[in-house]
Amino acid sequence: MKRSAAILVFLMCVGIAYASAISPAKIPLTSPLYAQTDLLYRLHGMLSPSSARPWSVSEAAEVLSAIPEQSAFTDLLHATQSLLKEAKPKVRSDAFAYNLMTTINLESYAHTNTEDFVTIEDWVYGYDQRQSMVDFTMQVQYHDRFYFDISVPVGISAASDSDEPITNPDPIGALFGSGEIEYQKIACLYQMGLSTNLITPETNLYADWPRSSQLSLGGDWWSVSGGRGSLRWGNGMSGDLVVGSHINNHNHFSASVFSKDNKLQFLAIFLPNPLKDDTKQSIFLGHRLESNLRPWLRLSFTENAMYKGPSLPLRYYDPTYFYHNLYDGDHMNAIASIEADILIAPALSFHGQFALDQYQLSNESDSVANALAHLLQLTYSWKACGGYWSISGEYVSTDPSFYRRDDVDFLLARGLHNNGEPVLIDYLGYQYGSDSKVYHAQLSYLIPQRGEIKGSLTIHRQGEVDYFAFHHENDDGTGNNTDDPNISGPSPSGNTITERLIIGLGGTYHTSIANLTLYGQLNWIGRRTYDRSTEHAENYADDFQVVFGVTKQF
Repeated sequence: MKRSAAILVFLMCVGIAYASAISPAKIPLTSPLYAQTDLLYRLHGMLSPSSARPWSVSEAAEVLSAIPEQSAFTDLLHATQSLLKEAKPKVRSDAFAYNLMTTINLESYAHTNTEDFVTIEDWVYGYDQRQSMVDFTMQVQYHDRFYFDISVPVGISAASDSDEPITNPDPIGALFGSGEIEYQKIACLYQMGLSTNLITPETNLYADWPRSSQLSLGGDWWSVSGGRGSLRWGNGMSGDLVVGSHINNHNHFSASVFSKDNKLQFLAIFLPNPLKDDTKQSIFLGHRLESNLRPWLRLSFTENAMYKGPSLPLRYYDPTYFYHNLYDGDHMNAIASIEADILIAPALSFHGQFALDQYQLSNESDSVANALAHLLQLTYSWKACGGYWSISGEYVSTDPSFYRRDDVDFLLARGLHNNGEPVLIDYLGYQYGSDSKVYHAQLSYLIPQRGEIKGSLTIHRQGEVDYFAFHHENDDGTGNNTDDPNISGPSPSGNTITERLIIGLGGTYHTSIANLTLYGQLNWIGRRTYDRSTEHAENYADDFQVVFGVTKQF
């Protein structure tokens, strides 16, 4: 009888904990909650949860409620539940809650090769990873349906007066014509052998704020949200094919409905326009359906379009419309994808992504090259030595013409100084972009609520079609971006291949002092170019990069 009563009280407490977790607030992708939840599902022999992220607090509570309370992994579950509780502001009354927080981040950066590694792209811990020195955050929640937060970072800009800018001599994809934009040939803050994120009289202040914000409405099965922050569709380690998490300040709008086994989402991303030219304004529109078809299988389907133009017809906002049927090549480019999550065995999972940008049937005469991409990943986890281990392997391939089109492509440019020039070029989807082969392996060890250490190895083979290269090759050997892409795969294409080997070690330690965390990274990067015709490698360069940081939240 006493045991039954104890169990009843325990279950009531659990129910109250999850009920109190109802909130429309979106949980940032930087939260360890996502990796720990994936780990819990894998260890329990359960199919991994939705990979359309970030989740709202309500959705995360729904996801965690499926995990058994009594198991060999209770410590990990309780640590993850604590992270969920921290995602909500403190309750001040029956209807209103708010938080005012100040976060101090102190970071230092050092590297050994200041001649060959001189840009943001040369760093593993780059623009989107580096933290501002101080961040002021306000959170407000009204009842359990309305949530608002905004962060104001006070830090240094990635653009310095000592930079060496260059005007693009050739077109950059469908983004810019020749001579339209400046980018950094040398980024002073990333060239320096030793630097910090401390504000000094010589540094420019970070101007593109808020870096993260949201206004969210929601309930226990639906969510509507707008604001800024990281997004991702997929669960790749080195990136995702359609919407990657490597960009941390997307302006976006999202609407979704969800349950434990299904999720439907509409997503709009409003891309930057550093030239302030209305004809170059781009908007990504996508819809995604996830469904658990079997206890061991989930399939996710996405259909997406990038639209460019001064105005967007209202029919494009229809989340049920099939974008490929709009046939508006002057303003739009579409990509479709399918993802598969398979539970092979308890603790062993498979994640795969396949994306289709262009495919030409054998009976078609068009000269546009096929543009396909795929990602394959295996992960195994186990508990040992007082913590949790995971080992993963991943393979990714993107065709040379993937993401590229003559009028509209999936590139984006962000202004680094006052939202203008110089700009940083990125891919909306996979961070390594077109014409790439990537092999990635990772081993991690997690002690809940204490810390984590990760080791990784990445091999990246880049063909000749990067975002500076032409995607159309003429018969005389010249190229252009005004005709359809005609460079076929497989990747890497061309005679000259750029190869990179990255060996990394990183860790996070949560100290016994409340909200005080230490973290760091060590990365060695080796780089060379390989000539296929001569089977000879040259232009060898390497760099050893060190990052150390401490963060304290008040």
